[in-house]
Amino acid sequence: MRAALILSACLLAACAVRAPDIHLSDQASKVVDQAAEGAAALTKDAIRTAAAGVYASAKARHLTLDHGPCLAEELVPGWALDIAHSPRQAIDDQPENQCASYREGRVKHFIELDPAGKFIRME
Repeated sequence: MRAALILSACLLAACAVRAPDIHLSDQASKVVDQAAEGAAALTKDAIRTAAAGVYASAKARHLTLDHGPCLAEELVPGWALDIAHSPRQAIDDQPENQCASYREGRVKHFIELDPAGKFIRME
């Protein structure tokens, strides 16, 4: 189930990845498992841990993150993972570099990391 969730997130984020190539930390995997099992309330720290795991996986696959892509349309239920710049750059406002799931209202929250993986914000 965890691999399917991660693979779905990557496919929605336009990542060309096979499930075996995805390696999350044990802690990030636990967060994804909780989300898959319908855990009622994930803490912000748990969501940040899941985001860090997806980011690490993207870096391990040598994905280019400088243009600020959406890494996960639904990282965990209700949350998207987006890469942006701090301070914000014009490229961050281009729709192709934003999570469609947030823009279209399918998720209500997002977490932003910069291209180096540093936390920017979560709303």
